Amino acid sequence: MAPNKSLESALIALLVTRAHHDPDATLLVVGRPVVPSYTAALHRFTDELGLRDAVTFAGALSDDDLSTALRRADVLVVSSRHEGFGVPVVEAMTAGVPVVANAAGALPEILGDGGLLVDAADPYALADAAARVLRDGQLRETLARAASARVAELDLPSAGARAADLVLSL
Repeated sequence: MAPNKSLESALIALLVTRAHHDPDATLLVVGRPVVPSYTAALHRFTDELGLRDAVTFAGALSDDDLSTALRRADVLVVSSRHEGFGVPVVEAMTAGVPVVANAAGALPEILGDGGLLVDAADPYALADAAARVLRDGQLRETLARAASARVAELDLPSAGARAADLVLSL
């Protein structure tokens, strides 16, 4: 949980989702708190939005607990303003969880056609994309197939060897 993750955008999108799509929608925030003042501000903001009962701040999870959380998730929402490789996106795509992500940083390149890209600064766009994924079974299937193909394209098992070859060729 760091400021670049722009979790406040996900919180506002949850508020929009509950008002326009699903009044029972919830948000599980996973990640190790990095900046204590940001974490405290997120908790205060959650309370101010009246979302205390709809948001769970799980903190850092073990690999097993993270896997369980992914299996239980309906959609992964990534509202980061900028992101490096985006490991959670790949984990979700591998697990067959639909992804809605900000169209910024490396996320479009990592996600490809395996999820929906939106302007996460627009809470309505973020909420509408998540709701669309949840209610449209055909879209979920299409995204799952594309995500599986994208993960295969990334060829992660050979990534370490390819990186070593690249460095050694310099």
